[in-house]
Amino acid sequence: MDKKNIKSKRKAALIALVVIFAVSAAAELIINAGREGTADVYVQIRCDEVSEAPEKLTDQALVGYIPEDGVAMARLKYIANEGDSVLEILEKICKNNNIEMKETEDGHIDAIGNLKTGDCGEGSGWVYLVNGKQRSEKPADCKVTDGDEIVWAFTLDGRKGIENV
Repeated sequence: MDKKNIKSKRKAALIALVVIFAVSAAAELIINAGREGTADVYVQIRCDEVSEAPEKLTDQALVGYIPEDGVAMARLKYIANEGDSVLEILEKICKNNNIEMKETEDGHIDAIGNLKTGDCGEGSGWVYLVNGKQRSEKPADCKVTDGDEIVWAFTLDGRKGIENV
């Protein structure tokens, strides 16, 4: 088999995987839609501070993974069960979209995709906001209600600038 056929087959396989993930996520939304006890929540994953200062990355090989506009995952509507935690929702969204996610032993988020705690020096890492306010409790302890807006943001120093996402 020549290189062109191999590349073509790899590309077709990648497109098939993307379609499968998209259909899987859509199916979960359809299954949950309209069920009593559900909550429509809106989620996005951002890394604005890193996109504005990529030189801060301790591993410059990561620069290629940082979106120029800082939007790692655009705002999407997710139909959760009333009372699901922010962590449960992140886990489901990451699983449905083939995004790697790691939790620390103390219950906070260490990594989403290619960005992990410390990748931009001490104090850098993932934080989350619900309805525009940064939350300090563990994501497993933060329960959602209908209409909540959840933003996961990679910050360079734990607080600075995230209120603008």
